[in-house]
Amino acid sequence: MRRVILAVVVVLTAMTAGLPSVPRPPSATVVMETEPDPREARPLDRWPNEQDLARLASAEGQSRLRVLQLLGHPCAVDRQAGGVERWSYPWQAACCVDFENGVCTSTFYTGGY
Repeated sequence: MRRVILAVVVVLTAMTAGLPSVPRPPSATVVMETEPDPREARPLDRWPNEQDLARLASAEGQSRLRVLQLLGHPCAVDRQAGGVERWSYPWQAACCVDFENGVCTSTFYTGGY
């Protein structure tokens, strides 16, 4: 009986010895970037189309993070009186997004007129 138990233990040990260990989830912390970085701005190398203008319009009421996800990084950030922060985008003509208290309050685009 002891030989059978010992044989089972040896076989089970041999079987599990070659199995890889269970991987652990990575312990890295993901940091979501919420600060605009003008060095990361990418110009829109064409006139904006309807989808671009719809993305711009959908930015109103969104957080800074969501606007960065929608439009990318602005080419300039101006802090104005009254706590308004204006992000300018490198689109053809003028494109701006205004924030108050971290929320987009308005967007502006002029097609050169």
